[in-house]
Amino acid sequence: MPIDAIITLDTLTCSKESDGTGHSEPYLWPVLLRVDDETLATPQLLSSLHPAEQFARAVVKQDMKRGDSAPVPQGQRSFTFRFSDNLSMHNVILVIALLEHDETPERAVKQGYIAFRTEVPKAVGTLDRLLRLQSNDATVVNGAIAEVKTQVGDAVRAAIKNNLTAGEKLRVLIGTLNLDDEIAVSHLRFSQLTTSAGAVIDQPFSTLLVRKTGSSNKTVTDLYELRGRFQTRRVVRDRCQARVDAVKAAQDQVDAFQREIDELQEDFNGGDLNELIEKIRKEDLEPALAALDAARAALAKCRAGGVVVGGTGGVVIA
Repeated sequence: MPIDAIITLDTLTCSKESDGTGHSEPYLWPVLLRVDDETLATPQLLSSLHPAEQFARAVVKQDMKRGDSAPVPQGQRSFTFRFSDNLSMHNVILVIALLEHDETPERAVKQGYIAFRTEVPKAVGTLDRLLRLQSNDATVVNGAIAEVKTQVGDAVRAAIKNNLTAGEKLRVLIGTLNLDDEIAVSHLRFSQLTTSAGAVIDQPFSTLLVRKTGSSNKTVTDLYELRGRFQTRRVVRDRCQARVDAVKAAQDQVDAFQREIDELQEDFNGGDLNELIEKIRKEDLEPALAALDAARAALAKCRAGGVVVGGTGGVVIA
């Protein structure tokens, strides 16, 4: 039975912030990656989900200060991947960037976000990187993560820079245009769709988004926590779906013949056309109606068959 994996981003909490112009206006760039047997058989090696461009700068909370919590904006909250039966591998990876709304022009922010959501799957989706990210050696994993961050960060900065005017670039250079800050990037991986006992999963998660500064990179200047929930559910299957499809196909055929007759009747202008209409009714429409009746009878018989239980957590009504 297929299983849906649902990732919900709930709240962002500020524990420390250092915006020099006042309190913070944080916004998120989430990208979800799916890696399984099926995606590995494609050239991209993975698939991805992300919010639409209109949410490129959806501020979580205006004037956010230490101790504040706020819900993640709608449009960035929920993502679902469907995994097929009997997969040997099923990974969901959440990559999340936290940024601070300052003075970057909207067009540049949007292009930076497009670069982020495009480059993350490309950076992660190489065979070498995927293998190293699965390693049991923390040094190997951290090296791969650092490469991904560099590749994605370079692409985002280039996209933003390329969408600034000459005047805006000059203002950045002399310090009169304060571009949005990247506060932190974090990631989480979920690799189990059921518990060891075979039950579906419903578990909270959290990840810290931390900016460190100083020569030793140890001074925490910004600290946020993103909380969410990872859930799985078995996909309810209709055991009579084939019969439902057959009824629909039969109905479509009947409708097609009836439309043909209606169009001919609108243009009716003599005996020859009348004979053609009758021929369609006898040779095409009547057999189609009989097939539709048979398909409906087969569906009714299937529906009378009862209830099928589809394993832990899934019940299929037939």
